[in-house]
Amino acid sequence: MARYEGAGDLASALAEADREELAETIASAGLYNQKSETLIRVAGRVREEYGSAEGFDDFVREAEYGAVRDALLDMKGVGPKTADCVLLFAGGRGGVFPVDTHVHRIYRRLGIAPPDADHEEVRAVLERDVPAEKCGFGHTASIQFGREYCSARNPACLEDPEACPMADLCEQVGVYPATGEVVDPAEASADGSERAELELGRSGESEAVAAIAEDVHDASAELDAESADLIRRGSNGQVHGVVSVFGLGECDAHARRRE
Repeated sequence: MARYEGAGDLASALAEADREELAETIASAGLYNQKSETLIRVAGRVREEYGSAEGFDDFVREAEYGAVRDALLDMKGVGPKTADCVLLFAGGRGGVFPVDTHVHRIYRRLGIAPPDADHEEVRAVLERDVPAEKCGFGHTASIQFGREYCSARNPACLEDPEACPMADLCEQVGVYPATGEVVDPAEASADGSERAELELGRSGESEAVAAIAEDVHDASAELDAESADLIRRGSNGQVHGVVSVFGLGECDAHARRRE
């Protein structure tokens, strides 16, 4: 961008830029044709309404927060995340937590924001609860965390819960390690959550029963044939047999798993 920054006023240079040449300059950013059109259009509006890039910078840094955000969102091609990034990084505003696709996914999956919260609702939760001076770092760290650990389709916890540094704090909303299923938190309905709890319970119960069955095998003479058969069936994941052996009603067993 040096060719534009060195041409005097940046807003004027971009407003008068050749679109194809600008697109080539920013090609590494992706969606360069669309972004080049947006840059030229927004630069023209900045020059018209604020006089220059410097005038716009002053507005972003000094005007009332709500007025700046509204003005940014009124510009075609500028969405909430972009507006908040301008406020945070260009405007130096504390307490602004931009929400991109990673942030939106992570904090609903963690259980910090409601599973069906939209981007603005997630932002409201984070800006309410995260100290203002930590919002900038929180935003960039969350993006890195989303890319390295909490991806959309294959989060680290899916195969190894201990692989994620947030494992002890995460509610795994929409992530079901027992079945290998991953859905958007908004799709993780109450029924889906209960199913996941049941599958996790069955998985843990099967492991426990397998260990019990091994011990029982050595002392099988003390058990009648029917009970031994029930335990062997239980070790293969058939929960009802195990419940019968230990004298638990099905509802009691489920209640204990939820506890």
